[in-house]
Amino acid sequence: MGTLAFRTHDPATIAAQLEGKLRGETGGTTPIAYEIGAQNPSDGFRASEVFRSLVGGRSTPHLLFSLRFDFSQPCPTTLEVDLNKQHLTSYVGSLVFYTPIHKSVGTGVTLQAGKSPIFTGEAAVCSRLNSCADLTKSAGAFLNKSLTVGAQAIHIHPFLQIVPYQNASMVIAHTLPKSVNLGFGSIMNAKEWFSLLDKIKATL
Repeated sequence: MGTLAFRTHDPATIAAQLEGKLRGETGGTTPIAYEIGAQNPSDGFRASEVFRSLVGGRSTPHLLFSLRFDFSQPCPTTLEVDLNKQHLTSYVGSLVFYTPIHKSVGTGVTLQAGKSPIFTGEAAVCSRLNSCADLTKSAGAFLNKSLTVGAQAIHIHPFLQIVPYQNASMVIAHTLPKSVNLGFGSIMNAKEWFSLLDKIKATL
């Protein structure tokens, strides 16, 4: 698996390469639809009121532009990717996944990450989710709060929430890429996201 850094600032070139990487992560053969977004830290995609209220505006000072990938398989999912600038190169920064699911979660739940991840919020929903140790462990492991690219260090406050959305619910996560192969590669966690969704849906 290669890195998520590029020797260019060109959105079209980077978008095409990331689309290929995402298909590689998920084992997909069908092209993933994507859109190149704003080149302004205060802008970005806002596909839903839920997303807008949770994530808000961009605040990354080195943001070049954002990309939105719309998966049709294995289930409809949107991934927003921030591309940040580092001198003449660029690299993947924040990732925001969001997937609607046909499950009710009442007022919603939030994962409290840490050594012992646990969902808090709607009591009945939390009880079901927290009863599955494999789920809470996987959810906690999915979130990544820091990333180092060369001399640049990024820190975010990652989160995973399941919130009411259009008479059903939406699973949303804000995270960073993860290093693999002893730091010689990195992934966007798309495969892990779909695996986590399966566990959430099976538990709810």
